[in-house]
Amino acid sequence: MNQLKLAIASLEKYDPEIYCCIKGEKHLKLLVTLFQLNLELAKINQNSGEKLISAVKLSWWQEIITKLYSKDTTVIKQPTILLLQEIITEYKIKQSSLNKLIKAREFDFQAKKFANLIAYQQYIDTYFYQIFHIINNALNLNLTKQQIINLQKLCYILKTARIINSLPKYNYNNHPFINQELLEKLTKYPAIERQKQAIILLKEYLTQELNNLTKLDFPHNFLNKFAHMVIYYSRKTISISNEKQIVYIAKYRLIFYLKLQNLQKKLLDTVS
Repeated sequence: MNQLKLAIASLEKYDPEIYCCIKGEKHLKLLVTLFQLNLELAKINQNSGEKLISAVKLSWWQEIITKLYSKDTTVIKQPTILLLQEIITEYKIKQSSLNKLIKAREFDFQAKKFANLIAYQQYIDTYFYQIFHIINNALNLNLTKQQIINLQKLCYILKTARIINSLPKYNYNNHPFINQELLEKLTKYPAIERQKQAIILLKEYLTQELNNLTKLDFPHNFLNKFAHMVIYYSRKTISISNEKQIVYIAKYRLIFYLKLQNLQKKLLDTVS
């Protein structure tokens, strides 16, 4: 199995929302590599849990990126690294763009919370939307100002839906992406109700952001599929009861995966 197949299998297992959008795409290697790199970086702090260990691992990735742009340096034969080497050459990706993805992840192992939604959105811009920025430049899509705004909003919306769906894994108080402003709002409720209220407040924000989206039309098949996926995923997140989101995480994740597989088939048929 070559490195591209390994990366695709990884995304299918750990990032099914993105996987359902990339399958069958013309620029598959570019899309898979960037989202797999994002997945590798995201898993650093999740797997170690220790600030020093996470910092060392992130520094290692920074060194790898530097080596990839040095023609005299031999890189490690690891699937994601080998794919990066290929797309950097093929799509003329700037080193500074990849460095931003790594720099943004320094926040992941800092023991502090976002002050508010604005700080949270700025964080999403620095890593998740940055991936789309790289894609846009690599494919010369020349998005309009409104398309860029919509794409940024879609990134916020997907992350918010994922936060809601990950709340069963965390107590609201120690969830890494529950901001300080939201925590203060939750103090108004009895302690026993705060987990459920956290989901309710995030669902209200998610609904508002969905309602604020303007017409979604992008000059690329993948971006249109991404938009369809985010809206579908978010509406399903809003529709499921709080109790199920709190109790049935394993079953809930499997249900979403199966629905996303069906969505992927529909997208291939309807979005061109």
